Amino acid sequence: MSDTNSKVAPWLGVFVLSIAFSALIGWTFDIPFLISISPNLTAMNPVTAVTFVLVAISMLLLLISESKSIRFIGPGIAFLVFLTGLLKLLDYAGAISIHMDRLLFPAKLSLRMLHNAIAPTTAVLFLLLGIVLFDPRQAGKYKRIANDCILFGAFLIAYMGIIGYVYGLETFYRIGPFVPMALNTALCFTASVTGLFLSYRKGNLYRIFFSKHVGGKLVRRAVPLVLLIPPAFGYSKIIFQKAQFYNVAYGVALDTAVIVLVVLLMVFYYATMLNKNDLERKAAEQEIVSNEEKYRSLLYSLQEGVVYFDTASKILFYNPSFSALTGYGPNELTGENIRDIIIPEDDQDRQNEPAANPLPGIPREYETQLLRKDGSRIIVQTKLTPLFKDGAPVSFLSTLTDITERKKREEDIEAFSASAAHDLNAPLARIQMLIDHIIDDSSVRLNSEDLENLGIILKTTVDMRVLLHDLLLFAKIGAEKISREQIDMNKMAQEIINSAGPSKAEIELGDLPAANGEASAVKQVWANLINNAIKYSSKKEKPVVQIGSYMQNNKNIYYVKDNGAGFNMSEAPKLFAPFKRMHSDFEGNGLGLPIVKRIIEKHNGQIWAASERDKGTTFYFFI
Repeated sequence: MSDTNSKVAPWLGVFVLSIAFSALIGWTFDIPFLISISPNLTAMNPVTAVTFVLVAISMLLLLISESKSIRFIGPGIAFLVFLTGLLKLLDYAGAISIHMDRLLFPAKLSLRMLHNAIAPTTAVLFLLLGIVLFDPRQAGKYKRIANDCILFGAFLIAYMGIIGYVYGLETFYRIGPFVPMALNTALCFTASVTGLFLSYRKGNLYRIFFSKHVGGKLVRRAVPLVLLIPPAFGYSKIIFQKAQFYNVAYGVALDTAVIVLVVLLMVFYYATMLNKNDLERKAAEQEIVSNEEKYRSLLYSLQEGVVYFDTASKILFYNPSFSALTGYGPNELTGENIRDIIIPEDDQDRQNEPAANPLPGIPREYETQLLRKDGSRIIVQTKLTPLFKDGAPVSFLSTLTDITERKKREEDIEAFSASAAHDLNAPLARIQMLIDHIIDDSSVRLNSEDLENLGIILKTTVDMRVLLHDLLLFAKIGAEKISREQIDMNKMAQEIINSAGPSKAEIELGDLPAANGEASAVKQVWANLINNAIKYSSKKEKPVVQIGSYMQNNKNIYYVKDNGAGFNMSEAPKLFAPFKRMHSDFEGNGLGLPIVKRIIEKHNGQIWAASERDKGTTFYFFI
């Protein structure tokens, strides 16, 4: 509901309550103007006043609460309002005779029963309001249409009653010889129907009236004018005719001239408004076209291949770089299934996973093979960005970079690194063994300086062996396939915590759902992330490490959070690059996180971090 509606509707309810309570006070203390506004007018029946109290309460509850108790009370009140109208109509029809008009203040009412009974018009309107008030929030399609018709008809009846009093036409508020509807009753019905209209947001009339489009704006401006100007002018015309300022013919001519003038003014006003909206729409369309041209020029100028496709993998757009990458023409792939055309059959299962469970705001980066038009294969670095609407993915934007040559060079470097690491490890192991033997040999006399130098050599040798081990692991992960099994993540994380040894860090381990992967590789991930968290928070007065998980888009997201050194997010792009280190004052060789990233990507997962310098880092991942 708009702010205006939320302010106006309660005041209409308060207005109805005020009129109804005033009538009850008038009957209680014999104050005539409270029950009939004027001594010459029909008085509001006390049962009518009580029924209006129920209507107002129902309106206010509809506005202020969504609780189950209110949803139970609302239909009960609606039934009482409906029953009041129904019983009185049956009474008029002669089907029953219960004299419900005399339920309150019977002695006072018996004196002038014909002038203070519930009017048949009032009974009909109560019956209609009872139907609308019955559980309006759960109204289906046909109930909404019925409610709209009832509200429109009820407003027209009540409004015509007020016009009848203004013009002195009794036929507008009285049916045949029966008691007429009171003026304050007509005012209460008008306010009640208007309040229900503003409260009943599911109605078709409501959506039209409060639409943000041009039609809604026109209706909101026209309706008040139509309801107020003609009656006001008509009343003025009658007053002047009674004062004999002009005759009837002149009054009709004047009435026609004024109506024509008002209609012409409204037509020109709304024509101006429509022209203004049309110009604004055309300007907006032109801006959209201009922006589309800019974005298209930008996409066409990119060296990376860009392809846009929907959730059914149907290609909607791609740029010239993508054409050059795949060997297909500019429009040759539009409308085709991207997976059937350019993803090799033996690689499709692995490539279906990144788009299967996309996460809002988190693009997926991975390497894949691409099948060109001539049948050849290339390796591309892919960044897949899901585009969401109303919480659900509707399309994907993918950028691709040919890394075939780079991968060949990396494979050569990895092969050389693995060979060199293996060949270097043996002499380093012998050096370490000899130094250990010299230090432990009691026959060799060494002074403190010699022992210190040997200790430095020994530590350097151990660090070199660790680096070579990590290089071998880094190369091995890139070359070997993984085997999957069910992993108890809670048990694995606890083992890592226990093996980390004594630490002043407070470690909080939450519930970790089981995962499917290669146990030894996943253990390497947990070991690196947990040990890093302990290490980089060790200089804090009260280091805290939190390990946990949460569910997002049917994926278990695991995280390791610390309150340690942290880093600036502007440095995040180099976080997982080999030999790149964020902090030189902590030990490490810069291969831990690249190894973790390779393991997770081998499991078709993703890892990312959020950090702030001196406030800690959180690593998130899923596999």
